[in-house]
Amino acid sequence: MRRNIAAAGNLVIAVIVLYSWIRMMSGIDSGSLFSDSRIRTLKYFTVDSNVLAGAAALCAALFEFRADREIPVWVGALKLAATASVMLTFLTVMGFLGPMFGYAKMFEGANLYMHLVTPLLAAAVFCLLEGDAGLSLRHTFYAVIPMLIYGAAYLLNILINGRGSGIHTNDWYGFTRWGMAASPLVYLVMASITWGIAWLLWRASCCFQLPPAE
Repeated sequence: MRRNIAAAGNLVIAVIVLYSWIRMMSGIDSGSLFSDSRIRTLKYFTVDSNVLAGAAALCAALFEFRADREIPVWVGALKLAATASVMLTFLTVMGFLGPMFGYAKMFEGANLYMHLVTPLLAAAVFCLLEGDAGLSLRHTFYAVIPMLIYGAAYLLNILINGRGSGIHTNDWYGFTRWGMAASPLVYLVMASITWGIAWLLWRASCCFQLPPAE
């Protein structure tokens, strides 16, 4: 029963992600802060992490609906990485971007789902319904990979094209506001926070083990 509930929850996540991403890509929410249209939406980690969460949720649902099969560890690792990524988005909004730009702007349009609904729902499904899925401590380090890839591309873009200003800035998250010299430290802090989130999710999920397939 719990596997079916987890599968249903994952399908809801996938639908919400698809809806919010289409809404943003179509330009409906192009006037909202941290939003763009078409393929340019992928420049935001918020969108990338949500797309990853949606894909991971759909993948997990396909296995969870099969009660006669064990859920592969790689699926659990993918869910952990995706959930940690969207929770990083949530915590960045709540602790950094929200105080800077105002929470009302952070939850406009599709960002209500991407910044709040999807992260919390993903964490709830992963921790409460899926258990640790056979994961070990080393998988918490793998969960940092999406953030490391995005962060490296983000800084490389600034190094190549410059920081820019206004609507043309390449530092839309303001992570180089303390100067490029401080950016490696910011990168390290974000990686550490992501690992901390992944560890907490893993430890929380260990309290709700998913029963073996019958």
